[in-house]
Amino acid sequence: MEDTRKKVLIIGGATTSGESTVTRLLTEQHHNLVRVVTATSREMRSGEAEGREYYFFSKKEFLERVKSGDIIEHTYVELRDVYYGTYKKDLETKMSLGKIVVINTDVVAVRYFRERYHILAIFIDLPSFDVIGPRLLRRNPETTEEMIALRVKQAEMEIVNERGEYDYHVMNEEGALEMTMEKVQKILSKEEYI
Repeated sequence: MEDTRKKVLIIGGATTSGESTVTRLLTEQHHNLVRVVTATSREMRSGEAEGREYYFFSKKEFLERVKSGDIIEHTYVELRDVYYGTYKKDLETKMSLGKIVVINTDVVAVRYFRERYHILAIFIDLPSFDVIGPRLLRRNPETTEEMIALRVKQAEMEIVNERGEYDYHVMNEEGALEMTMEKVQKILSKEEYI
């Protein structure tokens, strides 16, 4: 059993819900919060940097690190043929700072961390599946219709399979990020995370 005094904040959500943006803004505004950088087997996108957005590994290397215990929990996203997981080295480094770690992850990690730490899990909801295409295209104009259809299908599965595992749900309406942040910060204040 891990030290339950160590607090973990999990910010999850369906694809393009804005969980990464919420996390970035929280860690910029509250210096007691620090983001854990996730490991992935997906390709690095233009503008991304190793150790900033993700730790990038080939599928083979990712699975070797799972086997060795360097990646302590992971999920395989079948629709996109990609692995994501918590990189133990980054988690332990951030926890050693005495701060609350913030992780953008899914239900597998919620269950893993709930067994080992004091956690608060917030799910960022999409106002509708119709926002996924435009959000993906803003992020990457080369996104194909096929990729959008896959991500919509993925979002539907994420909402059905994951949403119920979270302590709170916050709607991220289109163009209302400030309101979303206010709601999240009220929760964090109530739960004594900020």
